Amino acid sequence: MNEEEKKKKALSEKDIKENNKKIIEHQKVKEKISVEIEAEDSLNNLKDLIDK
Repeated sequence: MNEEEKKKKALSEKDIKENNKKIIEHQKVKEKISVEIEAEDSLNNLKDLIDK
C-alpha cells in the first residue's frame, strides 16, 4: 500500500468514526424526543381523566 492509499484509508476511517458519533448523537436525540412525546401524551390523558 503506498502513501496515498494509506492517507485515503486513514481519512475514510476518520470519516466513519465521525459518522458513527453523529449517528449515536442522533439516536439519543430521537430517544429523548420519543420520551418527551410519551410524557406529553400521558399528561394529556391525565388531564382528560380529570376533566371527565
